[in-house]
Amino acid sequence: MKWTLPALMLMLLLACGRAGAPTHAPVVEPPTLEQLYVDKRYGELVLQAASLIEAEGGDRQQLAEARFFRALAWLAQDSHGKQSRALLELRKLEFEYPDLLWGRLAALQVAAATRAEVMQATLLELAIEHRDLQARIDELEQSLVELHAELGKRDGEIARLGRERSELTEQLAEAREQVAALTQRVQELEDELAALKQIDMQREP
Repeated sequence: MKWTLPALMLMLLLACGRAGAPTHAPVVEPPTLEQLYVDKRYGELVLQAASLIEAEGGDRQQLAEARFFRALAWLAQDSHGKQSRALLELRKLEFEYPDLLWGRLAALQVAAATRAEVMQATLLELAIEHRDLQARIDELEQSLVELHAELGKRDGEIARLGRERSELTEQLAEAREQVAALTQRVQELEDELAALKQIDMQREP
């Protein structure tokens, strides 16, 4: 059981009250509600507080103290149902005894519990948001891997097309050279044919 701020304040206030009390001969007395709470004897505390609450003739101070410590014991027993009942009891003490120490301590305890509930809800929301963001990151990372793979395929295709283009360019250059050579040969043959015709015409009577 961790010490809450209200519990620590309670211990300091009670300790200050005892410091100014006169000393008497040691007397064996039953443990107080405070002692039972400090010793974490919550079951005994709840029973003793219940007997004080049910007793007739108890003053407001004793009744508020018993109800306050019983509520703290319920909180410490860490059961969802008991914690809800404890917070309800503390809220009642806050409004029924605003003039007493126990009512003010109950108000502090309720405020601390409320802050804790808000923090737990915030943490839960943050955890859900973190989970969603992590799922989104995983999805984006998978998309990035697939994109890299696709780019790799495209790079390979581009490289292949580049090689084919170079080969076709070389073949086109060779074909043009062959056409130029063939054209020159045709021209030579035409020139020879023209020369032969000229010779034949000169031989005719």
